[in-house]
Amino acid sequence: MAPNPASTENSNERTPIDFTRLTPAQADGLACVVCGADYLTVRVPHRPIGRSATGSQVFVCSPTCSGGGA
Repeated sequence: MAPNPASTENSNERTPIDFTRLTPAQADGLACVVCGADYLTVRVPHRPIGRSATGSQVFVCSPTCSGGGA
């Protein structure tokens, strides 16, 4: 499965996310694809942003890394 092209708002700029360079935790949806926050240890709101190359849903912190969108 090919990675989904996606981007997220970050400081009012579009920042592309390279789904081929995710850590294992990010690719499994256990960490933010932008800042790397570990969702198993840090309580932070997050939202889905796409799917990794393995098909797992991936997430971005909201509103911090997603520019305020929810």
